[in-house]
Amino acid sequence: MELTPNSLITKNENVLSACLDGEIVIMDEKTGEYKAYNDTASRIWQIMEERKEITFADICAILKSEYDVPMKTCEKESAIFITKMVQENVFTMEEN
Repeated sequence: MELTPNSLITKNENVLSACLDGEIVIMDEKTGEYKAYNDTASRIWQIMEERKEITFADICAILKSEYDVPMKTCEKESAIFITKMVQENVFTMEEN
């Protein structure tokens, strides 16, 4: 499934995570490895914690209001992280 502005993103509640020095750290349950993510990815994670489910367009609108970045760049960078999280079953995605 392709990520679109109307894609509804939901965080898997069974994923273990923590915030360390402003970065989100997520444990991969399959491998037992921890992965740290940058500031923007950490903010997306926080948004997902607050909202539980949200459209891709709404995520980008929140980020755009908080960061001085062109919308196209925001969409591109956010899509990379969200797609990776969907592939790793950390987030789920469905069309809204």
